Amino acid sequence: MPIFKCPMEGCEFQTDDVEASVAAVMLTIHNNVHIANPTPGTSDVATRHRAPKIDRPKISTGSSAETWNAFVKRWTMCQRMTGLAGAESVEQLFHCCDEDLGDSILKGHPDAVTGTEDNMLNVIKQMAVIPVAISVRRADLLTTKQDHGENARAFYAKVRGKASTCKYSIECTKAECNQVIDFTDVMVKDVVISGLVDEDVKKDVLGWTDLDDKSLEDTVSFVEAKEMARDALSK
Repeated sequence: MPIFKCPMEGCEFQTDDVEASVAAVMLTIHNNVHIANPTPGTSDVATRHRAPKIDRPKISTGSSAETWNAFVKRWTMCQRMTGLAGAESVEQLFHCCDEDLGDSILKGHPDAVTGTEDNMLNVIKQMAVIPVAISVRRADLLTTKQDHGENARAFYAKVRGKASTCKYSIECTKAECNQVIDFTDVMVKDVVISGLVDEDVKKDVLGWTDLDDKSLEDTVSFVEAKEMARDALSK
């Protein structure tokens, strides 16, 4: 009887001297082992193709800085899961743009599609994101209020997204010190507290003796607990 070998590169498995029908079953079982335990370096591509489809993130003209930050994070995750690299990564990144944005890039920066990924990202950001002064972004952040029905965690996420575009950082003024001090969490904490829509919850937070010493996460959790107690009592 003929002996059949595993077609996977680097695998030395082969069937015994059995009938063809039995050999086919043995190869099927062996192939399932490859699927469950892929060999590093030999089946990465096949495993990637079997993974669930991941849709490309989308970006369009007139996007805000917050939208851009979210797009970059989504693109990074997409790239990591699909294993994109090199020219393929640049082409896929271009197709993340909607039709109008893509046409603008082809007209104004035709060389970007044959360049590097970093260059493509810079071009997309230049063409897609509306330029807004940092002072305007900060003014918008400081006036952000919690919407009625919006829970503390969702409000925090909204404030955090706005603050991430405000560049709340400063270089240390001490001589020979190049450390950059980021105080974004301080600003987010203040805005979350001042923007609470429920005055009773805000009073409880401001009356919290440990408020000044607690972290941003602890403060949000405290507000969340107060809202949960309020909602439970109202029912």
